[in-house]
Amino acid sequence: MKNKIRYISLFLLTIFIAACYEEERPSYDVVENLLPKGGPTIKYSPENSLENVEELRSFLNKESVKIFDDSLSWYGTESSYGLDRIHGKTAKQIVNTVNCLKSTTKDQRSTCLK
Repeated sequence: MKNKIRYISLFLLTIFIAACYEEERPSYDVVENLLPKGGPTIKYSPENSLENVEELRSFLNKESVKIFDDSLSWYGTESSYGLDRIHGKTAKQIVNTVNCLKSTTKDQRSTCLK
């Protein structure tokens, strides 16, 4: 019985490690950035967080809104950087930043936010 529990535990641990490996997760797939250049820039304030997401969304078509929303969600949940680091960026720049973070090794990611 102890061996059976040990094998099941080892099996579950292996699955957990494989599932959490970031290169294997679909959320780390880079998206094609079809968003238009220019437009409003994101405004961040410590009191109100991101203040004008709707303004950026209104500048985009339906397909671009989906790409922007997915990228912004990824940044908020997967990135280890604060929202202040995307202050002043356009929607296209935010998607480019997220794509860079997704495709760059951990020790090189800070270069994506310049």
